[in-house]
Amino acid sequence: MSSVLGTDSLFVSPVTPVDGVVDFVRRRGADRFGEGILRGNWVERNWHKEKTLWEQGTPGPGLGSMLAGERGVILEIAAGPGGGNLPSILFHNSQATVIVNDFSRLVLAEWKRVLSLDKAGDNVLFAAFDARKMPLKSASMDVVSTLGGFGNIAGQARAIREAVRVLRPGGRLLMIDVEPLNEDWRRLPDSVRRKWQSSCPALGSGFTKLLWRCGLIVQQRAVIGRKVFDDADDGELARTAIEHGVHLRADVAVFEAIKPAS
Repeated sequence: MSSVLGTDSLFVSPVTPVDGVVDFVRRRGADRFGEGILRGNWVERNWHKEKTLWEQGTPGPGLGSMLAGERGVILEIAAGPGGGNLPSILFHNSQATVIVNDFSRLVLAEWKRVLSLDKAGDNVLFAAFDARKMPLKSASMDVVSTLGGFGNIAGQARAIREAVRVLRPGGRLLMIDVEPLNEDWRRLPDSVRRKWQSSCPALGSGFTKLLWRCGLIVQQRAVIGRKVFDDADDGELARTAIEHGVHLRADVAVFEAIKPAS
């Protein structure tokens, strides 16, 4: 962790980790989400599931192979109980320098605990903050990565613009996310589409256009799979679509974008 903490210039204010987590979130109540994750032991279960897949030679989704050669600081956005790309990054490069973000301090502290038990993630720092207002200095990150993170953030354009701000010129954004098929999306009532696109514009226009609008040059978009939102447990959008008789299909795609050098 020293290689991350030794560079206090990355943050807008000095950092003092507690249980391996620096916390920039002012909360008004209990972290119900984090408490639920702890009760279900989801972090440890997800970590060991990923380890098992790797041992079997069938790794789960993640951008670790693309990030393994990065020598700078990787910022992983909205990691959640699945850890985002963190497991994949560490399996490809156990010494990678990573700042792992989520809004829940409890979830991040649990990741710290689980990795410590496995003596993994020596150069990983966990930071709780709102991805729409990052407490990081401009041009301080070499890479920003996320596994479905932007798709789960209300106000995703603000989060992407923040990612662009903290990237150094020439830095890369690597992400995996889903884009509903246009023919399914158009089956939803106009009022539903307007509501969701107001905070998640990529649902209608796709991430390529949104990334470009936020100041990035998209170098690659590659479809790697297909997801069907056919269960209410897939989230509020899935539940809303099902209520209107629509089972949304979505492309799962990898995006690679770069911040212009000038």
